[in-house]
Amino acid sequence: MNTTRLPLNGALELAVGAFLVLSGCAGSSSTSAVLVLAPPAVAPAPAQQAGYLLRTYGPNPALVTSTSTAANTAALFAWDFNGQLLGGSASPNSDGSISIVGGNAGTNAQLASAKSGSAAGSFEGIAFGGGGYFEAVLKFDGWQGQSSNSNSLAGGWPAFWGMAVEHLAQTGGDQVPDQAAGYENFIEMDFMEYNIENLQGNDFVYNGSLNNWYGVFGQTCPGATPYCSVDNPYPSKIRQLADTVSFSDYHTYGALWVPATDTADGYIQWYFDGAPIGQQVSWTQLTSLWATPPSPFSFGIGDLEHLVVILGTGAQYPMTVGSVSVWQQAGDNNLIH
Repeated sequence: MNTTRLPLNGALELAVGAFLVLSGCAGSSSTSAVLVLAPPAVAPAPAQQAGYLLRTYGPNPALVTSTSTAANTAALFAWDFNGQLLGGSASPNSDGSISIVGGNAGTNAQLASAKSGSAAGSFEGIAFGGGGYFEAVLKFDGWQGQSSNSNSLAGGWPAFWGMAVEHLAQTGGDQVPDQAAGYENFIEMDFMEYNIENLQGNDFVYNGSLNNWYGVFGQTCPGATPYCSVDNPYPSKIRQLADTVSFSDYHTYGALWVPATDTADGYIQWYFDGAPIGQQVSWTQLTSLWATPPSPFSFGIGDLEHLVVILGTGAQYPMTVGSVSVWQQAGDNNLIH
């Protein structure tokens, strides 16, 4: 994970015309939001296997400055959480795609399905809860030969990922009970990160990870990252591809998140062009926030939180995003502000 985009401190078809009303979003003055769902579409095979037949977000990416629930749209804000503005730029293309160009200060240029709101602890946009199949069609350049470039990560890297809005917007929803103020416990799910080519010694590989972050920023684990963390083991992060693959061509990156229940483990499985890739990671049901994430529950914290979808890239890797979709059983566990 790039230390320049570390977790922040302090600081959504069953039929045409169907709609969903969501209410009671914590940390927001809004009391309800109406989401107009997209026309019927066939869910990808990974989504179907989990019963995720409703597309609650996407597929067409659109740059927005305020919350949008337009059908067929993946509304994306320029990164803005608690005043942390990033460099680089994003622009729409005539074919409906979006180009993202990283900045030169070691930080990814990033787009997200939500951003901080005007009031402290609030947010605008959408965050996804209760599991889902997350998918993006994208391409990026600049990857050739990076496995032998010791500075391949210096300006950031291509990433499609998610993080708990409870943390990003500092809603207080990740505060661990009976711990000091600011003691958080929150999830990061990395669906695709092009950042392990050096470690693997080849250009045709990407990373899929889970990070359970916890503690008080810079205090509980001083000098760490700067939160304490539990990650999936390194071998389970590797998504090795054939050397005929070109990241400069459009590919489909997916991740299936299925929450744990009292009778079945939760898990995440990664997909490349519709086929499973790499190891599945699983966890046991977690019903409340723990100060120190206990095994085998660690990544169960994600089942209690709501993911902001994020896409970004660094200065060396210009990216084009063709589509972004989230498929779920329903949208009533999502937060829309």
